[in-house]
Amino acid sequence: MRDTQQKLAAVLPEFKPYANMTESDVKDCLKEVNDDTETMATDTASAAMDVAAAAGDAADAAQEAKDAAQEAADAAEEAANALSN
Repeated sequence: MRDTQQKLAAVLPEFKPYANMTESDVKDCLKEVNDDTETMATDTASAAMDVAAAAGDAADAAQEAKDAAQEAADAAEEAANALSN
């Protein structure tokens, strides 16, 4: 981007006052992009771990509900058998 800015300033003198990007600006920008990318990657990984934990919790709850339903069905069957005898 800096190179393009300098080339434009060379062919269009009116743009020269605005062509003030330095190599340091470019390096700072790249550092910010890298830092932001790293932060986003960390946040995304953390969110994925949270989702996986929630999915595991949901699977556990579903299994508990299934077990409770089976126990209720077994109890109902026992009660029906006791009443029929």
